[in-house]
Amino acid sequence: MKSLALRVLNLCFLSAKPMLFECYLAALGMKTYRLRMLT
Repeated sequence: MKSLALRVLNLCFLSAKPMLFECYLAALGMKTYRLRMLT
């Protein structure tokens, strides 16, 4: 499942749009969501 987050981050970094901060927040959201699912 970690590869999915990395894939999203790679798409965000490859895209030349200034949305890196939003992508970072999305990655954090996925991480917290995954932790919430595990507990």
